[in-house]
Amino acid sequence: MITSKRKRADNATHRIILIVIVVFAILLVVGGSLQTCSQSDKAVEEGLPSWAEQEKIQTWTQEVIDDFNARDYEAIASRYADGSVTAEQLSENLSTTQDELGAYTGSGTTQYLNGTSNGRSYVTDITQATFEHGEGEFRISFFDDGSLAAFYFLRS
Repeated sequence: MITSKRKRADNATHRIILIVIVVFAILLVVGGSLQTCSQSDKAVEEGLPSWAEQEKIQTWTQEVIDDFNARDYEAIASRYADGSVTAEQLSENLSTTQDELGAYTGSGTTQYLNGTSNGRSYVTDITQATFEHGEGEFRISFFDDGSLAAFYFLRS
């Protein structure tokens, strides 16, 4: 009787170990498949990507800065590639800061970065800006068709 209980316990233990091994093997196969199927983004680098012409990027950047200064949040929102940002969101996040900074007086240095997002190449224009009552930084990212990948304004 005791041997029978011991055999059942050993069989149950073996089954549990076998189940754990099978589950682990399945996770290893599935996890490996997911990694090889996903498209990794390249690291962010300084400078313009090969497709970008500096004059074109400067023009697109100035258009967005002009829309920002005119508080034309609808125009900025409409440039987003995926439509994920609304004019209302932009207004909520930017109006107070714009009120505090006052009128735009000019821009300073510019830096370019580039990378990929979900396999799609982008360029980021980082432009220092001055206002009546302070300074800020525009970080505006574009895809190769001129649509916005991202738009940030940071108060300095």
